[in-house]
Amino acid sequence: MNDYIKRAMIELEKGNYQGYQIYMHCHRVKRPTRKPVGDHWDREQNKFIKQNYQSMNDKELATALGRTIEAVKSQRKKLRLSRLSKRYWTKKEDDFLRQHFEEHSLKKMGSVLNRSPKQISYRLSKIGLSKVSKYDLYINNQQVASGTIREIADQIDANLYTVKRWRTEGVSWANFVKLNK
Repeated sequence: MNDYIKRAMIELEKGNYQGYQIYMHCHRVKRPTRKPVGDHWDREQNKFIKQNYQSMNDKELATALGRTIEAVKSQRKKLRLSRLSKRYWTKKEDDFLRQHFEEHSLKKMGSVLNRSPKQISYRLSKIGLSKVSKYDLYINNQQVASGTIREIADQIDANLYTVKRWRTEGVSWANFVKLNK
């Protein structure tokens, strides 16, 4: 045990709390500072990450640098390098969506435009288009309503989420038939 800690314990046993605090303070001041764990990142490694983080994933970066994936992720965050796309939608892309949204899937349009299906869906809704499916609702083999799930809910005066649940979970008395566009 450190000499300062021994003296602090003796002072504490005597009931001298101030003496205890003084010796503990001396112990804290005199103790060595903590050395960093692991290898340091050098400038070349940081430069490599900055040049390649958009074209390589973290696993590939880790392999190239001889580091763990977690270490690369952490360093990339420290360098404030994010892979978020700041690509704006062009008029040409919007025109493509308007022309092809009915005949092609979100995935197919996404591959053509180099965008994710989620981005395509969001953009379609922003420009007033939709890939929402239309259905005919049959109850006891009789057509009751037709349209999107929302339109069907309005037509039969039912809750939208109830109608969604009927379609996804299925009920014995209702049948949804998807309409081809």
